[in-house]
Amino acid sequence: MQNAVSDEIFPKISYEETAKTTWEVLQEEFRGDPKVRSVKLKSIRRDFEYTRMKDDELLKDYFTRLSDVMNQMKSYGEDLPSRKVVQKILISLTPKYDPIVSVLIETKDMETTGIQDIIGSIKAFDQRLDRHAENATECISNSCHRFKR
Repeated sequence: MQNAVSDEIFPKISYEETAKTTWEVLQEEFRGDPKVRSVKLKSIRRDFEYTRMKDDELLKDYFTRLSDVMNQMKSYGEDLPSRKVVQKILISLTPKYDPIVSVLIETKDMETTGIQDIIGSIKAFDQRLDRHAENATECISNSCHRFKR
């Protein structure tokens, strides 16, 4: 174990005689004591609750940011049920996603629908929005006109 740690950590474990005590020192170093972890977890929970997609934020960037917070919570021992994450995603998107959120709420069972299923549906909707925006931009630059028959 001593060969696998950085030069900064090595002095903290160099006098440990067993792998078990070395592991305990490493856990304490990286996870902190239970009180510190509890305070940190409360802070990360608050971040999770207040995380919202910004108006100018890309969907993939928002999902990455939310995923980072969720991973931090898990690393501190928080159990995040899938249904809680699904609810979080659906209430924290910008208003432009309201149509897909409404469809998902009406057509899916929020208790059993997986996170990746919801994210996939939202990403598909986002791609459709992007296609429509590209078509509109093309028409503006090419002076597209729709003629009535």
